[in-house]
Parts: sequence; C-alpha cells; structure tokens
Amino acid sequence: MKGVRRAPMRRAARRILVPLDFAPAAQRVLERVAYIGASGNCEIHLLHVLSPQVAAETSKRADLALGRARTLLAEKLGARRVLSQVRSGAPYVQIIQRARELGAELIVMGRNRPPGVLGTTLTRVVHLSEIPTLVVRRRARAPYRHPLVAVEIDPSARSLIELTSELLGGADPEHRIVRVLHAYRAAFAGWHRTAADESGAFYVRQARQAAERSLAQLLAALGPLPCRLEAIVRNGDPRGVIAREANRMRADLVAVGTHGRGGVAHVLLGSIAEWAVANVSRDVLIARPVRFTFVPP
Repeated sequence: MKGVRRAPMRRAARRILVPLDFAPAAQRVLERVAYIGASGNCEIHLLHVLSPQVAAETSKRADLALGRARTLLAEKLGARRVLSQVRSGAPYVQIIQRARELGAELIVMGRNRPPGVLGTTLTRVVHLSEIPTLVVRRRARAPYRHPLVAVEIDPSARSLIELTSELLGGADPEHRIVRVLHAYRAAFAGWHRTAADESGAFYVRQARQAAERSLAQLLAALGPLPCRLEAIVRNGDPRGVIAREANRMRADLVAVGTHGRGGVAHVLLGSIAEWAVANVSRDVLIARPVRFTFVPP
C-alpha cells in the first residue's frame, strides 16, 4: 500500500520520567534518552528509588550516582532540561506516583533480564501505569529510524502512532518512515487448500481487502505527523507476524498498544503487549489507551 505523507508537527515540551537502578541496563537507557531528548523538545526527569531501610551512606552514594547521570545528560541536552530526584519506598509505586505528579507523557526503563523474563518493577509499572512506557533493550547507536507499530483498528492506534512518530530523529520528515502493521485473521483461511471450489480463497481475499481498507481509513484520519506512514497488512497470529516483520525490516523499535483495564496481570497488559515486552529482541513501546485508577498499597 502507498505511504501517507504528513507535514511536520510542533508541540510543547514532553516530560519524560527515567527511573534508574544503576544496573547494567541503566547505561543503555541513558544513551537512548539522550537521542530522544536531542530529537525533540523534552524535559527529562531522572528518578532513583531507595528502600526505606537503607543506610545513610547508601543513600549518599545513590544521590552521587544520580547526579553523575544528570550531568552526563545535561552536557548533551542542556542543564535546564534535566532534573533528578531520589525517593524511598516501593520502586513501582514511587515511579507511578512521580510520573503522575509530573504529568509525564512517557516512562523510559531498561531490561536487565534474559528473553522471556521480566523484572518485578518493570512488570508492575507496565501493568499498572496508564502512561506509555518505553522498554530499552539494545544499545542506542543512533536515533530510532526503523519503527514498527502494531495496531488494532480502533481509537487506541492513533495515540500509539503519534507517540512513535515523535520518538524518531536523524533524518528530515520526508525520510522518516513509520511502518504501521495490522495483523488480521481470515475466516476459513485453510479452506482454499482443500476445498474443490474457491469459497475459501474468496473469504481470504475479502478479509484482506477489508483489513486494507480499515487501515487506510485509520491512517488517513490522522492529523499532521513529522514522518511518512507506510501501511502493512498481514494474515496470521499477531505474535508471529510482528516477529517476522520486525526481522524483515530490521526494526529498531516495536510499538504495541494494550487494552488492559483491570483484572489479572495478562489481562491488565494484554497478551500481545506482554509477549512483546518479554520476547521481542528490540526496544518496545507499550501504550494503553485508557486511564484507570491505581491506588498505591
């Protein structure tokens, strides 16, 4: 399908919360945040959360480490754009509370666990926070230039595409491309291999045409974006489709929406989004389209 061209868009400063635990992934997070901050109008807020029981000396070392991280980013982005704070308490509670206090529009966190395993704090933040969360897995050697956005045909897709487009950098808007993927399931998809008539193939064609029309209408309804959009429609299980397309296009970012509104963990996050955070070998952006109430313990 043909790409959709969009004009550049200007907006107010975006507040980004960056929780740091100074594990190995923290360096990757800072590298990525530096690129994001350099590519747009952002205000970066660093946060380190201590246990209430830590000794005063440990608190002092954490404060110094956070100060070094702030200095590193300030050298690249400007001192006025980088702030920091040390808190104590349950990490996921403090992260979500601080994000809401700031009116943060994005949380950026790192992954320290192997594929298929998520840390407790990361899991709880993406499960319980309504604020989009960028999970950094790879070293940042350049701004994002090859994002893949996996969408359902519903209102949540709009905010996901818009946010992804604003994380790009490097090239001028004409050469920034966001590939928008919709995976659909064709009814009776296997019939065309066995049936004597063409009824199975007919349903497959109908399903694909309907998916293409719906995705084209969704993209056409978007407002101005600082990039071009390219529509991709594929038949199959979303997990397999996302993995294949991400590998084919060598995506450096995979964005997935979630419809979580409450209930057990996999419902809160959404099975596809949860699978992506745990298994996709790229950075992953998770965005929830609705706000729900989280009451800290």
